[in-house]
Order: sequence, then structure tokens, then C-alpha cells
Amino acid sequence: MNFFDVNSLTDEQKFALFYGIMLGDGCLSKYISKEGTNRFVIAISGGIEDEPFFKAVIIPLLSNLGRASSTIKHKKDCNAIELNFSNRT
Repeated sequence: MNFFDVNSLTDEQKFALFYGIMLGDGCLSKYISKEGTNRFVIAISGGIEDEPFFKAVIIPLLSNLGRASSTIKHKKDCNAIELNFSNRT
């Protein structure tokens, strides 16, 4: 399956793409760590059939927006995949 090249987008288009992904398949959660500090976690989920899009578009997009690395987690009990990352460096 062929997808567009994320690097060919302008910064505004990259942000719009990320914003759209978050609106459709994303989740932003806040929790308090054991140390008592606020932490934020972003999750992007999809069906197992979305894995090529995650690999070709979402992971390069996150990398381009400054995320060092992202790993796809397979949720076999519900035939889904998920990317999670937090504000912790």
C-alpha cells in the first residue's frame, strides 16, 4: 500500500495531520506519578489493518514532530494496535 511522504508536508500540514489523527483515534490522559507530579500520556489506536498506515505515516510524523521513537503495541485480545508516549523524556 502506498502512502504520501510525511516529509513533503509543510509544518502546518504536519500539525493538521497530527491534530486530525488525535481527534479521530487519539487520547490525551493526565495522571499523577508516584512522585506526585503531573504526567501526560498520548495514545493513538487503530485496528490491526491500520498497521501499514501507522508505520508509513504516523511514526514518521511523530519523529518529524520531535518524538525520538515510537513502538506499536499489538492488542491481540481486541485485534487492535496502539502507540503510547508520554511527556517524560
